[in-house]
Amino acid sequence: MTYQTRDVFVNGFAAGAKKNTPGEEAHLRGVVYDLIDPLQFKGKWTNRVVCITGSAGTIGTAISNAFAITGAKLALCDYNEDGLKSTAEACKSAGANEVITARCDQTKYEDCKAFVEKVESELGPIHTFVNCAGISGAALFRDGEIEQFQRMMAINFYGPMYFNSLIQPLFHKRKEGYSLNLASRSGTIDYPFTVAYNVSKCAVIRMVGCIQEEIDRNEGMENVFCIALHPGGVVSNMSQQKGQKEPTSLLKAHPEQREFMSKAIKHFKTSAEVCASTCVYLSSGATNDFMRGRYFDCEEDLGDLMRQKELIKKHDMYKLTVDFVGGRPNDGGMYLRDHQPDFKSKLA
Repeated sequence: MTYQTRDVFVNGFAAGAKKNTPGEEAHLRGVVYDLIDPLQFKGKWTNRVVCITGSAGTIGTAISNAFAITGAKLALCDYNEDGLKSTAEACKSAGANEVITARCDQTKYEDCKAFVEKVESELGPIHTFVNCAGISGAALFRDGEIEQFQRMMAINFYGPMYFNSLIQPLFHKRKEGYSLNLASRSGTIDYPFTVAYNVSKCAVIRMVGCIQEEIDRNEGMENVFCIALHPGGVVSNMSQQKGQKEPTSLLKAHPEQREFMSKAIKHFKTSAEVCASTCVYLSSGATNDFMRGRYFDCEEDLGDLMRQKELIKKHDMYKLTVDFVGGRPNDGGMYLRDHQPDFKSKLA
């Protein structure tokens, strides 16, 4: 079935209408490329402390291993203790200076606070914090599954919000720190049957932008960096919705979704290591001057963006925006105007 919504869909897959934005389209990368290869930092960051949530998951494990190559001190947390232990062992073998772990339920502020305090006490000042933990799921919104919505928001949004509220004061005091937050392209589009997931990821993207705006109101904060990341189409337990309850009501109302869901995963072709390597590269400070507070799709070649960074800053790209007819800026409308504009001649 072909869906027609405000986003353009081709056989059920979001194709996104191309806009006339300035600049050259970036190349897409499904595997690690030279610019972001973490081997360039091998053993060079032995004094850096890096925290990664969701470390037992597919992407979280890849991010942990990538930072381990740099020799950093790692603090890993997850709800899955067995998976956490496995990731920790792999990181030790990959070259991490030190590795500590903690079982953490990030829907609870107390757990988040205890983890940050543990890291600062045992490893030292946090340099980079990667919010990777997340869940997904599909359902009919009209079914009113409020518990699913609450859990999705708690893990995908409140967890990162809690952690940022704890680390940002530390970063502000030290005038250095990197907050990397995994979001999703789903947070930038309207798509049916995943309302809770899309809303939670959209909230992360907006949170990042607002935090960075606040950071940049202060002098000397060039090395305090916040960003939202789409990891790309990665085959993982989450993207395959393993362990999730089958959305029987949704499939009954829209049986075509079963075939779509089984086919969609075949289009996930990006290695988890692309996002992992991107995280390492971003925390090196190489993009501090133009990607702060923005949303970035890890499949895009960062080198292509770096060559167009002045254009990105000028047009304030890689942000959630609203387009108005006639090109009116989103400046508050009448709030900044002394009187009602006269449009009679233009509308006649």
